[in-house]
Amino acid sequence: MAWITANKDNVVIDATNEMIQILGCNPVDQPLDSLWTYHPPFSINISYITVTTHGTARTLSLCQHPQSEGNVLVCSDITELKTMHQQHQDASILRLSMYGTIEAVFPNQEFPLCTSWIGQPVMRYIHSDDVKRFCAGISRATRLSCLVQLNVQLEEGESFEWTLISVEDGKQLLCFIRTPSLSDNMYTTTDTSAYKIISQAQQKFWKVLENGLHWAAYHFAHSLLLLVEILCGKIRYEQELQYLIKKRPEIDLVCHWASYLGISQQTSKAWFDHCVDQTLDWLTQDKHDLIV
Repeated sequence: MAWITANKDNVVIDATNEMIQILGCNPVDQPLDSLWTYHPPFSINISYITVTTHGTARTLSLCQHPQSEGNVLVCSDITELKTMHQQHQDASILRLSMYGTIEAVFPNQEFPLCTSWIGQPVMRYIHSDDVKRFCAGISRATRLSCLVQLNVQLEEGESFEWTLISVEDGKQLLCFIRTPSLSDNMYTTTDTSAYKIISQAQQKFWKVLENGLHWAAYHFAHSLLLLVEILCGKIRYEQELQYLIKKRPEIDLVCHWASYLGISQQTSKAWFDHCVDQTLDWLTQDKHDLIV
């Protein structure tokens, strides 16, 4: 474990080998401020420290433990996690009840949701022009157990993209709020295991947040968002694959030949589409069973 001990004057008096390796030098007898640059504090009390090691800036998550003669600082290298966060857009997260009441809030810097939203109906903050469409999106997400993305304007006039996904068997709704995209989308999949994974992940996320582990909740939030993005990509791939298979010219040719036998093209095409749907469902289920 990488940790460093400093006296009351914030001068290093001891460091582990892991810490020396991260810093690229022995920090003993050096002031703490000379070792790193502090990031601006986040609204949810997350502290980061940037450390230069071998000419490369490393991002550390710092946990301070006060002692009688100074402080022990336990450091975790989260450089790779920070890179992932930069690649995947940040988002605020809401947890709604099945009646649309805001039960929990996890804000980000771009959209600093006020904690006073908790206990209020989410419709209260939606612009009147978008309330009907937003209600329809919530209905689709809970009724069809699907993932819905739509751009919604708030009362203040600013628009955001809302990604809605039902969890806890439709008893709750998870909302990701971020910079708006170009269009609205609805993604539906028969693979319920993906929704179960997200449901389990969000349970752990809220539990960590409720226990006050803000630094861990921050990383859980990005992991949860990444899971949702992976699910969107998976569903899009399945839909595109199904479309391409059904549009093969060989199938159209067979349907055309069948018309000479008195079988309408629409009937034969519908039969082929049904077979393709059943085959894809079987392949998807078989793949899931192998993974499990």
